Amino acid sequence: MVMRDSEALSVLYGVWGYEVPADSAWCDQAVRAGLACKSGNASLQTLVDQNLPWIASLKVGDKKLPVVVVRVGEASVDVLVGQQTWTLTHKWFESVWTGDYLLLWKMSPEGESTITRDSSEEEILWLETMLNRALHISTEPSAEWRPLLVEKIKQFQKSHHLKTDGVVGFSTLVHLWQVAGESAYLYRDEANISPETTVKGK
Repeated sequence: MVMRDSEALSVLYGVWGYEVPADSAWCDQAVRAGLACKSGNASLQTLVDQNLPWIASLKVGDKKLPVVVVRVGEASVDVLVGQQTWTLTHKWFESVWTGDYLLLWKMSPEGESTITRDSSEEEILWLETMLNRALHISTEPSAEWRPLLVEKIKQFQKSHHLKTDGVVGFSTLVHLWQVAGESAYLYRDEANISPETTVKGK
């Protein structure tokens, strides 16, 4: 079975919990669910670090085969092709994967790709509320961009092995939504999962 690109995107929407028929599974539909498409060319380790399922383009003979990567383990990779799950060896996957990817990720509540001091009060309040929950801080959240908020951002980033720069962009938003249980994520072998992500609610 060979999926078309739109069928692969339909499967990826399904991983996120959305039923989108293949004939209308396009990136411009993502915004209706507060999602955005991100595509490019990257190494396997980079995509594992991003911690999201993605569509990989495999070149098998003269055929291009899009598959949805849902798990990356130490020696194998699980991909979805339609309703089927295939387990591929790392070595074979990397030998046929072109490095291209397309993934879905969840933006801020107002559909922005970053949250900064210039964001709306609602966005800043949401950010601090999410950080307080993730860091188990019980103080009242504020709608102001304060030095304390930047420190919380850095603390969250450090605990999730992200770049500790106090900037809320793609990676930080992805992990905030995942901690809240409102984002798809890439399954990993237990040995590869950091302690923060193995304990539910921690």
